[in-house]
Amino acid sequence: MILARRQLLSTKSSLFKTHTHNIIVARDMSSTTPKPKVVLRDALLGDMPSVARIYNYYVVLPGNMATFDEEELPVSTLEKRYTGVKDAGLPYIVACLEHEDKTPGEVVGYAYARSYGERRSYQNSVEESIYISHDHLRMGVGKLLMMDLLARLRDIGKKQVVAILGTAEDNPGSYKLHEDCGFKRVAYFPKIGYKHNRWVDRLHMQVSLDPEVGGIDDHVF
Repeated sequence: MILARRQLLSTKSSLFKTHTHNIIVARDMSSTTPKPKVVLRDALLGDMPSVARIYNYYVVLPGNMATFDEEELPVSTLEKRYTGVKDAGLPYIVACLEHEDKTPGEVVGYAYARSYGERRSYQNSVEESIYISHDHLRMGVGKLLMMDLLARLRDIGKKQVVAILGTAEDNPGSYKLHEDCGFKRVAYFPKIGYKHNRWVDRLHMQVSLDPEVGGIDDHVF
């Protein structure tokens, strides 16, 4: 039997989950075709080589605008980023395919949050980041990660979550994922970056986590 990690997720997704000791096992019940089970767990420092593999694919992919980095990042840089997230008490989650013996296996995606700004006034707001392995797209991994990330952020008292991403034309998968998870477009920056020999637009999207605070159109996750 598959149980929901949090009841608030049941109305936003067709994915049913079970949560035990910081591990979520999930499978997509919307199709009769068997799909690999996905396990969500807290990221470890030792996962950063896998994170680097996932991220750097998009860095160097010709024409891709998921990130503005232009050169592959070394594992050490991602280890430093991981340490900063954990030291700030914020969640860093990885998605893994489940082995036959029910233990987590290959990392196929990750999501984390970092402070939206350095000044204390931003202490209730975070910026999120999420990447899925190009070999495991359209499996529901992104939505699993995002919904769990938002739930964890709400549990630790965060109020606003901001995403900085490409437009629906440049990055349709990410744009749709954020829309499906309740994010609303709040800002548009035309030609703010230059990559792959062209000017690139960027969007800011936002979702609110606290009904007492509200936010963009008072839409609350």
